[in-house]
Amino acid sequence: MAREINGEVLIEASKERVWESVADFGNTYLWNPSVTHSRSTSDAPSGIGATRHCDLTISKASIEERVVDWVENEQLRVEIFGGRRTPPFKEAWGRFTLEEVPGGTLTKLQLHYELKGGILGGLIDRLMVRRQYGKGLKLALAGLKYHVETGDLVEKGTRVPVDEVTLAIA
Repeated sequence: MAREINGEVLIEASKERVWESVADFGNTYLWNPSVTHSRSTSDAPSGIGATRHCDLTISKASIEERVVDWVENEQLRVEIFGGRRTPPFKEAWGRFTLEEVPGGTLTKLQLHYELKGGILGGLIDRLMVRRQYGKGLKLALAGLKYHVETGDLVEKGTRVPVDEVTLAIA
């Protein structure tokens, strides 16, 4: 069964400024506290088809991601196509959507995933994946907000505003 986790946060900056960080595809480690290191793995550093490798803070896991949808200053969709020590995904993707609103940019992140394994996959989801990915989504949006508003690198121990992120799991 496919799952979705949706989060949003208001970032007090222009849509273009938020997009700069989201679209800097190989450098997500600058603002995502769940990523210890990231790098581009394709010739194109951004746009449809760009790929990256991310080392995660959890269990020495890593993921390989590819941009599958790109609308400049509006939205970006990324699919996970590989990794190490990750859940057994049948499919997994995330979509950033930016909307200019009074006071800044409403930044939304939607995570969509389905696990392999039928009943066992459902159990793994309930015991681990849903909770971990919900936490990761909140940290990513809070880290992005912190980085865009302060210009500072988000490192281990940086206090990011997770309480300002709204989260819904379906």
